[in-house]
Amino acid sequence: MAIRVLLADDHAIVREGLERMMKVSGIEVVGHADDVDTTWSAYDEYKPDILVMDISMPGSTGVDGVKFIRKRDPNAKIVIFSIYENVLLVERVLDAGAMAYVAKSSALMEIVTAIQMVHKNKTYISLDLAQAMVYSRLEPIQTPLSTLSEREFNIFCLLADGKDISEIATKIFLAEKTVANYIGLIKQKLKLKSTADIVRLAIQNDLIQFDSPTK
Repeated sequence: MAIRVLLADDHAIVREGLERMMKVSGIEVVGHADDVDTTWSAYDEYKPDILVMDISMPGSTGVDGVKFIRKRDPNAKIVIFSIYENVLLVERVLDAGAMAYVAKSSALMEIVTAIQMVHKNKTYISLDLAQAMVYSRLEPIQTPLSTLSEREFNIFCLLADGKDISEIATKIFLAEKTVANYIGLIKQKLKLKSTADIVRLAIQNDLIQFDSPTK
């Protein structure tokens, strides 16, 4: 029986390319989603074997998005397919419950390999990212971002993505005052003065990139 997959990515050309490749590999794509809300509803409707998800879709909160699915379905098998190649982000996404992380810069067949591995209840990480994670553990380097708590890291990413206090509060279900307090703490920990400084640091750490059709 074919592995049933739900594809969630905000670029139609990416979804269509993945579907063609998966079809050749005997994987059935049961549905598409292009933002967080449609991902949740499509997941409930199709109940796929595996969710292949980009963590930078509209409405996405990255790590929280993975946690949300896992809370609704503790047995959910999630493969992240993302442009971001930051080791800290990969580790946090896996800790949140994703079983695989494939960089979009990888060979396309890696996503098929990841799906097949996850279907067998095994973890999979893109080769380059896996090597980077091994090196980071052999020679740990304390970066400023590693000092942030999970909630602080999530808010940092949302700020870097251009979200304001009101939008962040709505997405992560906190009061605006609480979010503002977190932002102040983040800036203090990272010794940053402005949102522009946050954006620069995020770019330096491969947490955001300028939008492109291949994202």
